[in-house]
Amino acid sequence: MAALRLAAQQVIWDHEKQKKQPRIQVCSDYDFAYELKGKHFDEKDGHAGTIETSRVKAIKPELVRTKAQKHYPTIPRFEVLANPETYFPAGIIGDPTTATTKKGQMVNKYITEQTIKLIEELRK
Repeated sequence: MAALRLAAQQVIWDHEKQKKQPRIQVCSDYDFAYELKGKHFDEKDGHAGTIETSRVKAIKPELVRTKAQKHYPTIPRFEVLANPETYFPAGIIGDPTTATTKKGQMVNKYITEQTIKLIEELRK
């Protein structure tokens, strides 16, 4: 995402003196999904946790491993790491054991609604 944001910023700079400047939005569906942290999901939920696993269960359940365990690693907050995956060797940040299809459907519906709202805002 950082590379996309930098590229978008460059396009804006390249066109800043034009009468009609481009408008660029850079976001991921997870930008919307993670808005649900602290509301419907654990604040520390992350990669392969409840949110992501629930979404996959709702879309393609055969891809979900059933033997995963919860894992809440402590990752240095601001440090740039060469190999951040060493802090979560199982590839999990959160609790995939609480994931359900129903939760995934709720998250996917929320993402769809927020995407539609964003598109409508951009049309104005």
